[in-house]
Amino acid sequence: MQAIEINKQNDKTYVADLIKKIEKEHKGETVLIVGHSNTVPEIVKYTTGNDIAPIGEDEFSRIYIITLGKEPRLVSATYNP
Repeated sequence: MQAIEINKQNDKTYVADLIKKIEKEHKGETVLIVGHSNTVPEIVKYTTGNDIAPIGEDEFSRIYIITLGKEPRLVSATYNP
């Protein structure tokens, strides 16, 4: 799958475009999405409807596991490097 880059033309629709592309090209598969502090909260909100705390630019210890379906599920985990 080709990466979808954020730019001035798609910054408002980036998350929706990304999730739609994943749903179209990888339905039923396990997909790893790696994001930055400014995209992860939006992805979690879009897919689950849940708000998460803002992520600092120097914070790297959070993992979110999202299971899509009739009722999307969200698991939040942290690790100590």
